[in-house]
Amino acid sequence: MYRRGETIAVCATLSGMRRITTMIAGMGVSLLLSGCAGSPGGTSPDGATTAGDLECSGTSIRAEAYAEAESAGAAIGVAAEAIASAVDDAGDSVVLEEPGAWLVVGASAEKVTLLRPLPEPSDVRGNGVLDDHELRVLAPLGGEPWMLVRAGSCALSRDPSPLAPADVALDPDSAPAASDSALSLLVTERACSSGRDAEGRVRLVDLEQTAEAVTVWVAVEPEEGAAGCPSNPPTPFTVDLDEPLGDRLILDGSLAASRPILPHAQVND
Repeated sequence: MYRRGETIAVCATLSGMRRITTMIAGMGVSLLLSGCAGSPGGTSPDGATTAGDLECSGTSIRAEAYAEAESAGAAIGVAAEAIASAVDDAGDSVVLEEPGAWLVVGASAEKVTLLRPLPEPSDVRGNGVLDDHELRVLAPLGGEPWMLVRAGSCALSRDPSPLAPADVALDPDSAPAASDSALSLLVTERACSSGRDAEGRVRLVDLEQTAEAVTVWVAVEPEEGAAGCPSNPPTPFTVDLDEPLGDRLILDGSLAASRPILPHAQVND
């Protein structure tokens, strides 16, 4: 599917996203991400309307705000005030390491949202998912000084609302072959579902087929009502192609910057 050390030009899923080069951890493949023709908005194969929003650890971010974001090191106004004065729940000052690397992707009197692109995707949380951004959310809770209300990392994703995001992997028991006209995937719901799989609720949001790559975006129809949060099992899901796969890449289109979908065993190592 790819050659180690090769640089592959891939269309990033954000219209007008800054050009970046990122190294896929452990794969030895550089992806050169460039702007796509068209917008991330539109209508999916399943009929859901897709907005131009991104999502990081449950925090919504406008795609335009990310593409046009300024460095936190040059922040002005409310963003500068929040960054300079924010404290954590212990009352200690929140210090941004390398403030010039952080981006102000949202700033209002109610909330300031910061993202820092990681140098390369990494399994930061030890759960097999390659995160590519760090997140900080600051807010003046209850009239108190600015406080750090959310921190973590994420694989910056396209928001599939009203569907819910999911993690996708190749089924290792049905590894894709050049002659295949279908992809066998394993889809893991991120939201709580009381340990049940997502059988019957997996949706194909978008499928782009070019001479170089097959880009797949899948999401999940949320369950109604309350649910517990044990680990969700993966759900088998098949995507039909217009023609045999050949030597094309298989990319995860749910991410803000598409990258290859890994076999399930690699994702969870």
